[in-house]
Amino acid sequence: MLGILQGLLGFGGFRVTGVEEALGVLEMAVEGVGESSPCPGCGEECRRVRAYRTLRVRDIPTRLLDTVLVWRRRRFECDGCGRTHIETDPAIEGRFTVQYARWLTDGVRASNVEEVSKTSGVNWHTIQRLVNKQGERELLRRRALPCRVLLVDETSVGKGHKYMTVLYDGEKGHVVAL
Repeated sequence: MLGILQGLLGFGGFRVTGVEEALGVLEMAVEGVGESSPCPGCGEECRRVRAYRTLRVRDIPTRLLDTVLVWRRRRFECDGCGRTHIETDPAIEGRFTVQYARWLTDGVRASNVEEVSKTSGVNWHTIQRLVNKQGERELLRRRALPCRVLLVDETSVGKGHKYMTVLYDGEKGHVVAL
């Protein structure tokens, strides 16, 4: 049974250790599968677990049930520098999985922030922050692409009839050169 639910996660790096369903919410207890974590201070691989912290993370609904991952996060202690740090995973941002955040922003494309907030039970401001963050990522992705449409314009600088040529990227909407 836990193996089937492992496939429902949609991302690796975790193993499902338990499942509980109550009041329309599916709670999956998960743990990280890695043996160690790199120290943010010195970069050495940390294997000694000092403590555990529990983090509740919302995920995409599964079979019409709200899904919450109960992540038992390890707090590692570095043998090299003595610093402690809590394990992280790129599939989780704050209290949401990345796929849940994407699911919310896709819902905003289909309707609006207020409607998604009502149906999901997530605060309006939180959804708007996710939409803004997604927009920034999309803008950075577009800016990394090569310029395909170049627009040229001339404008006068002051009343002395001095002219300046401006080159715009037609797709991204920003100035390439003056």
